[in-house]
Amino acid sequence: MTEAEIDEIMQYLAGSFPRWEPSVVEASNWRRALMPLADTSSVKNAIFDAARGARANAPRMAEVIDAYQVRHGGGKSRRNDAMYLGACAICVAAPAERPGLLGYVGKLIAPSMDYQGDLGGAKLAAMASRYAAKLAEVYGGQWTACVLSEAEADAEGRRVRAAGRRSYDHPAPL
Repeated sequence: MTEAEIDEIMQYLAGSFPRWEPSVVEASNWRRALMPLADTSSVKNAIFDAARGARANAPRMAEVIDAYQVRHGGGKSRRNDAMYLGACAICVAAPAERPGLLGYVGKLIAPSMDYQGDLGGAKLAAMASRYAAKLAEVYGGQWTACVLSEAEADAEGRRVRAAGRRSYDHPAPL
């Protein structure tokens, strides 16, 4: 995809999500993700599909890429095969410009159930810490890395949202 096509897609993204104001890093991540995609119209259709089912004011890259792969590649959704790895990052202090991030749980997933990586406890904790740092860089705020089951991660996110801006104690520091 050319730079002009990527600019066109970025404008289409902004039009589809009018409240979305990406940071420089977030826009750069989007541009990098769009670069290898071949068909502009399929990308726009994927953005339309993601916007139609969106529950947020910002596009989610995984949903757009997933919709693109289904539309353009004729394949099935990769989400059906995704596997939660047991680590996540939870937003414990949202930036002022994005208060809705408080309690958001970013889960580390493998692209398929065939994932055969060696995920010892220390490696999983390191992956979660890097992911939390990346989310803080992209979205701002304070993110805590956790090694929890998927149900525990979701419950922890709800607990952080319920606690609001009060002090938050991490259940199991890494």
